Amino acid sequence: MLLLFCVSVLYFYKNNPEVTLYPTCPFLYITGYYCPGCGSSRAYYHLLHGRIKQAFSYNPAMVLSIPIVFYFCISEIGIYINDKPIFKKIILTKKLI
Repeated sequence: MLLLFCVSVLYFYKNNPEVTLYPTCPFLYITGYYCPGCGSSRAYYHLLHGRIKQAFSYNPAMVLSIPIVFYFCISEIGIYINDKPIFKKIILTKKLI
């Protein structure tokens, strides 16, 4: 997982999706409507270059989901290493359900 993440960071840091040829979204091609993932590669590229406002304009859902993904990754690493979560699991507690 870590190797895949590092390769993707390097790839998107070096290649601008607005200039290089990326495959088009099949959902956009078929329906003409943007899917929830449209603009993610451009947003990821701009996030890696510190342009948060521009990344948010391409795909707000992807930008807002990064802290949630980070939280779950750290939590899973804690379970793997310590056999218990680092962070208290607040999302799936019985009180919230």
